[in-house]
Amino acid sequence: MIRAINSNDELKLLVPIIQKANLTVASEFNLTIQNAPTNPAFITEFYFFEGMEQKKHQYFGYFVDQKIVGCLAIRLISEKSYGIDRLAVLPEFRHQGFGEMLIQHVENHIKSLGGKKILIGIIFENKLLLNWYLKLRFILTGTKKFDHLPFTVGFMEKNI
Repeated sequence: MIRAINSNDELKLLVPIIQKANLTVASEFNLTIQNAPTNPAFITEFYFFEGMEQKKHQYFGYFVDQKIVGCLAIRLISEKSYGIDRLAVLPEFRHQGFGEMLIQHVENHIKSLGGKKILIGIIFENKLLLNWYLKLRFILTGTKKFDHLPFTVGFMEKNI
């Protein structure tokens, strides 16, 4: 079951899920808190709450037996465009379609808000993730190498 997460108690549960889900990618691409401090693998409760993370994002959780096993956040970018951030599925629950169901759920939610486009940024070198988004009908619109990051950012979008 997928539903919005609004209470601080449930939002606190997302921090270790986001960390654990992203640590596998951080490890694969040799990301550390020193070379990629904004990577979700290194998110903290302080950043999440004091950094107003929850105020600019609307979170959704995927629940299995009343336990959150995955999440996704959306944020308004412009009148008709929304960004997707913090997609995370615990490693032991991957490859069961939960991530795709989270994407489909927020697509429908964004449509209900009048949104027409979804934007994402990914680690371009993560070809598994790139191909997964391509399968979901996102298109690659460009890449950029930032001096402060040890990877190239791939920019993708999808008209809905």
